[in-house]
Amino acid sequence: MEIECSCENSCIITSEKIEKYLSANDPCSKCKEPNIKKFKPLSEQVSLEDIDNDFGRCSCGKRSLDSVMAHVLKVIIDLNVDIGKDTLRNGPIPLITPFYTMTKLPFIDENSLVILDDRLEKKDGEYIVENVKEVKGVLKGSSHDTVGIKDFNSSATVYELLSGCDIRCDIIQSYGKPIAINKIQHLSYLEFPQSMENKIMKLCSYIKSKHLSPEKIANLRILDGTCGNGSLGIFLLNYGVEKVIFNDIWYPATVSTSINLESNGFKVGSFNIKNNNRSNRNKKNNHLNINNIYENHVKSPLNYKIAEGEKFEVYNFAIENLANNLKDNHEIDLCILDCFPNVNTVKFEKVAKSIANEVWII
Repeated sequence: MEIECSCENSCIITSEKIEKYLSANDPCSKCKEPNIKKFKPLSEQVSLEDIDNDFGRCSCGKRSLDSVMAHVLKVIIDLNVDIGKDTLRNGPIPLITPFYTMTKLPFIDENSLVILDDRLEKKDGEYIVENVKEVKGVLKGSSHDTVGIKDFNSSATVYELLSGCDIRCDIIQSYGKPIAINKIQHLSYLEFPQSMENKIMKLCSYIKSKHLSPEKIANLRILDGTCGNGSLGIFLLNYGVEKVIFNDIWYPATVSTSINLESNGFKVGSFNIKNNNRSNRNKKNNHLNINNIYENHVKSPLNYKIAEGEKFEVYNFAIENLANNLKDNHEIDLCILDCFPNVNTVKFEKVAKSIANEVWII
């Protein structure tokens, strides 16, 4: 299935494109880091009148992230948005796409940045996208918010897309090969690649501690009970397990997981999505527009199978209901639970133990 984005840019990254993008944020030999201090007011370091789309731009076309965020901050000042001191630390949160763990200041190109801030309005977002070349989308929200649904009794939390497109990709380094995790950020929990890479290392260490033979690993059937965008389960498929069952109570997460399975080389044999009608497909066969799917997101689980392939199934259930639908049809060796911060996992663990022979909580 070929997955499209309505903004007509190459927003969806597949496993075949990862190597191309792994150096996307590296500077060329002529790129220079700006001498901008993050905690000092920008107006005390540079003349604001000098900051425009050429500010800090190299002949290769890239700018450092600090130069771009200085430009964003200058535009926000022009819009008279009250942010307190005009420092980079007081400005919006930058979300690069694609993003991967790096040790140096990234240099980015056009349409490669989504910004998040809870003080901006729609007109501000539209003006920023129009005037800063690197910014492809603007979100209203706080990084302290947990996007999604924590459990069956919780209400949904989402960011507001003020302008542009917020489809972005994190490239996760893992044992064997990197993983492309595509997401629509206003409907996805904010988690950076290094955090997920640490979880993958812990999961890998846990499996190795069992001293399983290659044959036993190849026969493992695993439930990723709170799968999010699918990173851990996709790692396990790359690791060579027999089957992974993905599940999440948050419908947009299960769609993300299905898209990321396809993007990482695990062909989706059937795709059962809400309102999958002609408005979501163009005239070519097997073309799917990700934006239209997510526009129909719901605030409670739909209670059905979203997608399946040769080595996986994807479900949208509260885990309590998943137990009733799986226990007679599947034998699960291990259930993984990667719950949101500050969520009481006791109930999740109890249900998981009724489904799987073993439970591992991150």
